[in-house]
Amino acid sequence: MLAAFLEQMERHDLDTMTFEDRLSLLIDRGIDERRSRSLQRRLKKARLRHQDACFEDINLAHPRGLPRRVVLGLADCSWIRSNANILITGPSDPDS
Repeated sequence: MLAAFLEQMERHDLDTMTFEDRLSLLIDRGIDERRSRSLQRRLKKARLRHQDACFEDINLAHPRGLPRRVVLGLADCSWIRSNANILITGPSDPDS
């Protein structure tokens, strides 16, 4: 929160913000920082082999036995909202 406060002090539009608005920004920043550190700590503890992997990097040209629409359907996360589970098994690297 200190870093956010110092950033606020450098801004020239402080006169247009109420105390409550400034305090809200500081609290939001503090919450975001804690969540980010917590996520980084959990990722480190998980020791994932490819921590920087992302859905957009999936090579859909490689034959995996899954229809393209099924793979792309996972990206919208509707399975999370419907409280469904998915289980992915087998190697994710085509060279494995």
